[in-house]
Amino acid sequence: LWTAQTGGWVESSPAVANGVVYVGSDDYNLYAFKADGCGQTTCAPLWTAQTGSYVYSSPAVANGVVYVGSYDDKLYAFHL
Repeated sequence: LWTAQTGGWVESSPAVANGVVYVGSDDYNLYAFKADGCGQTTCAPLWTAQTGSYVYSSPAVANGVVYVGSYDDKLYAFHL
């Protein structure tokens, strides 16, 4: 249905919650995209959040917060 470009490799599985897809990238960012797309073949992110290193782990979403681990030995929590 659609694709999205990140600034690096995507090695984790995405998480989907409340119509939003969350995925980490090798460019030190967590990305959020509309799960149903944007009406075009290539979609821009709703938002991004920077971590201190690569994001290889799959995000988890609960209670309005998305959690993701980073290669800098930290767990990040971002408000949705």
